[in-house]
Amino acid sequence: MAEALGAHVAGEVLRAERRRASQAELDDQEVLEMLERVEDAQATLAVLMESLQYRIQPKRF
Repeated sequence: MAEALGAHVAGEVLRAERRRASQAELDDQEVLEMLERVEDAQATLAVLMESLQYRIQPKRF
């Protein structure tokens, strides 16, 4: 549950930053930092997806 909440919060932060970026309110350093956070968020989402896929797989006995 904590991971899902963290992913949600990260997504909201990214959306807010995307809005700022589209309004040209970010400097170059902020853009680079945002890109790094996007990469981190993508990696986190990939791990969450793997976990969820594992959970929904039928169990073999």
